[in-house]
Amino acid sequence: MKRVGLLSLTALLAVVMVMVAGCGPKQAAAPGASNGGGAISSEGAAVSLGSPDAPVKIVAYYPLNPDHQFIIDYLREFAEARPDDVSLTVWDMQSPEGRAKWAGCGLSCAGVFVNGSTHFEVERDGKTESVDLIKRMDSFWTQEDFEAVVQQALDKAKGGSQGGKDEASGEGAAAEQGEQAEE
Repeated sequence: MKRVGLLSLTALLAVVMVMVAGCGPKQAAAPGASNGGGAISSEGAAVSLGSPDAPVKIVAYYPLNPDHQFIIDYLREFAEARPDDVSLTVWDMQSPEGRAKWAGCGLSCAGVFVNGSTHFEVERDGKTESVDLIKRMDSFWTQEDFEAVVQQALDKAKGGSQGGKDEASGEGAAAEQGEQAEE
């Protein structure tokens, strides 16, 4: 009997640790809407910045808590510096609205969609590298990775050429998931 109690406690602690890390289990909730004003809404549901007509649309899903605030701050500063080129929506995975949006986007953890995708092939220093904008910045991806992805998307939007598979356009299943998550 003590063994079952210990196993239950261990499982509970594991779930709590995963949720604190920003990768909690998906739970359905009523969908909400972005406030569109560039600040966290009164419910803490979303941050929205930039023009909806911007060629690069960034949608991020993170808990809006002290452990992840540096990621939100970076994305916000990035978008504020490029209001005509980039639109940004950050959904708080801990709010009912944000959790509902995240549950429908296809991620199993936190991440950033750029034009509907989290996976990209970028050209740097003459080499093609895979970049996945999932989980935690500075552990799984860097600011340099993100900026290369956005620049590639901007170049494409402005008619620039990039050889190989077009990951930055957001075409395909991931794009559909990201677009559904924005609706």
